[in-house]
Amino acid sequence: MSKFCFKCGDFRDTFTKTVSESYKIRGENIEIEVDREFCSKCSEMLGSDKQDAEIQLRLYSIYRKRADLLSPEEIRNIRSGYGLSQRSFANLLGMSEATINRYERGALQDKTHDNLIRACKSADYVRDLLTRNGSQLSSWQKEKANKAINNGAGKQIFTEDFNEQCFPNEISLITGYRNFSYERFSKAVIFLCSEMGEVCTTVLNKLLFYADFICFAKSTVSLTGSAYRRLIFGPVPSDYDGAFSRMVDDKLIKSEEVEFDNGICGFYFSTSESSEDLKSVFSKSEIKVLEFIANKFKGMKAKDISDLSHKEDAWLHTNDRDLITYDYATNLKITMPD
Repeated sequence: MSKFCFKCGDFRDTFTKTVSESYKIRGENIEIEVDREFCSKCSEMLGSDKQDAEIQLRLYSIYRKRADLLSPEEIRNIRSGYGLSQRSFANLLGMSEATINRYERGALQDKTHDNLIRACKSADYVRDLLTRNGSQLSSWQKEKANKAINNGAGKQIFTEDFNEQCFPNEISLITGYRNFSYERFSKAVIFLCSEMGEVCTTVLNKLLFYADFICFAKSTVSLTGSAYRRLIFGPVPSDYDGAFSRMVDDKLIKSEEVEFDNGICGFYFSTSESSEDLKSVFSKSEIKVLEFIANKFKGMKAKDISDLSHKEDAWLHTNDRDLITYDYATNLKITMPD
């Protein structure tokens, strides 16, 4: 196998040799063995960003064991065991969503944060947090966490019963006469993120609302089976936190928090692994709905999209935090040409 050697200035054959390397992580020396490639012409070591990232994860793993820190998987299991999204878990602990996201993806946590997260292994501790900080969570996230505690702390929420846990498990006007489909929901999100480049949470929720309701208006069945709830910034999928967090966990999308003068906004991006074939799930008419939504809202500001959703009868005539019936799909302000 040939690789480009910067010292030779040309592609060269390589050979592999196991070498011992020493690193310092938070003041502690860690020595590991690494399979490195070398130029067969000048013996220059040929590294890569990917290998360096893998080495860093190995070093962090070794350091965690020595310092008795939680692994990324343990952090994720503690959080999801209570049915909490990354955002809700962070709010409960007084951290940022980006911090929890980094820890679950392998970043090295500090001891103070590790102790806070570790304490959540105790259902009594989380119950106390919900009492003191529960106002930072949405009502249904708080209810889901309490339900998980009552059913036994540590139970995994994002499993086979994800659909039933997070969204109404029914075929009715609340779901657009379709059982919620995580596959359909995730592929719609992936497509919209791919088309828009980057989508803030508020905008993504509105795009999904319009996609589902326009699809229902045209065919009397929703696109994803998602129920929608009336919140102050407009209609949202009934548990978008849980759904988006599972998609991040499944590496279908990635999240990032961006700080502005007036606060922090979460954005979602498609990943390189998430190029999905829509035809495997959606009909031609459903794909046209998604394409129409992407073209219609591309370039619009988040505030304009939110303001538009506030003019919809679905939002105007539904009580705050109640589920919205798909009956309102027939008189949307935005219509799709036949």
